[in-house]
Amino acid sequence: MTKSRVPETREEASKRLTAAIHAHLKANIDDAGACWSRDQVPVLVFQPHAEVHKFLLTLGWDGRAAVFGAEVERLTRHRDPLVKHWLTRPRDDGSAPLLIVAQLGVLLYNVVPGAGIVAEPGSRDHEWMS
Repeated sequence: MTKSRVPETREEASKRLTAAIHAHLKANIDDAGACWSRDQVPVLVFQPHAEVHKFLLTLGWDGRAAVFGAEVERLTRHRDPLVKHWLTRPRDDGSAPLLIVAQLGVLLYNVVPGAGIVAEPGSRDHEWMS
């Protein structure tokens, strides 16, 4: 008799994906740091779905890199006011922006000294869709 597997809940899947993204960033943190030192926004690419490849290529992705630097000017052309605010707001806390493209998602994050990786306020689906 085979044991049936209980389907993963949405919360469990989200936690698993978040842990995998954090491990991917940790493995590529030196590349992200190089982007920040060049005044670029690091773009962390994690298992990108084919539908986001064109978007990534417009930002400068070579189709292979796990992390690449996107020019702030190119990103501020985005029509979404939240993206513009995220990139141009004062950063008195020493934080640095980090764009994460994971599967079909485009996520706005900040790396904050002492706090780690923090989602940009107002950028998560449950915040702007409510």
